[in-house]
Amino acid sequence: MITSRLDWFLDSNNLLTSSQAGFRKCQSTNQQVVFLGQSIKDALDQRHSALTLFVDFEAAFDKVWRLKCIQKLQTLGVCNNMLMWIRNLISQRFSAGRFGNAISSFKQSETGLPQGTVISPILFNIFINDLSDLLTSDGLTNTALFADDLAIWCSIPKRDQSKLNTILNLTLERLHLWCIENNMTVNLKKTTCQFFTLNRQPFSPQLVYNALETINTRFPPEEWLHIYTDGSLLDFAQGAGIGVFSHLFSFYLHAGSLKTHFDASRVARDKPWSTLCKKSHGIPSSPRATAVAKFRLLTGHA
Repeated sequence: MITSRLDWFLDSNNLLTSSQAGFRKCQSTNQQVVFLGQSIKDALDQRHSALTLFVDFEAAFDKVWRLKCIQKLQTLGVCNNMLMWIRNLISQRFSAGRFGNAISSFKQSETGLPQGTVISPILFNIFINDLSDLLTSDGLTNTALFADDLAIWCSIPKRDQSKLNTILNLTLERLHLWCIENNMTVNLKKTTCQFFTLNRQPFSPQLVYNALETINTRFPPEEWLHIYTDGSLLDFAQGAGIGVFSHLFSFYLHAGSLKTHFDASRVARDKPWSTLCKKSHGIPSSPRATAVAKFRLLTGHA
């Protein structure tokens, strides 16, 4: 009952950031993946370059600062009996260690949300709710959250792509300050970045967290791969091609030696049409000419 009332209060007053899709009704990871993928594709269509950062928080639920969470509940307007009930729930948590038949004395824990309770995901969303607005305060960066999974990206014209490092490094500074104020830790071993561009000029992302740790350029986590044209390596570089198959006809065009999914996606879009135009001696000018050109392409009649 408390969870339902709290959820209703947050949704009806539009208190949670639109960047958060985790543990929310009618929202899922697919929504964030599509949002990120479409943003990158739009950037490429505009001849921009984009730099994306995938951030992993270390033991996010276990490190939630409970007092800070209560303060954020109050800031959102949660008060009186509901606030007291939630405070008692997350504060009165005791644990003990067991080794064989020996059990240690119970100690009260000061951080972390109760595991397995239905209200903990909502409380985590409240705890991390102010992060997105802080990171995007420069008006240049975008964020997507699914619970504690965070993606940050920025796009800029290709001629100015060197500025991407400056923009995201400033964003990383804001992220670091938020982590200090909220007792959170970024897991740099699982935090990666990825560069997207149509520009042939070389560019090396140089992102530094806390002025000490360099974030390496690697492929995004497995759950992001193969969803959009991310430049990840093809499993079978020599076997790339484009096929059309139906109960009426089928044909296959070999795309040549491709190295990345982005290249394969581009060829899959461009090569069938270019082949069609070549077979029909130019771009078809009418629906009938298009149909004839398609027939020539499929049957092999030039």
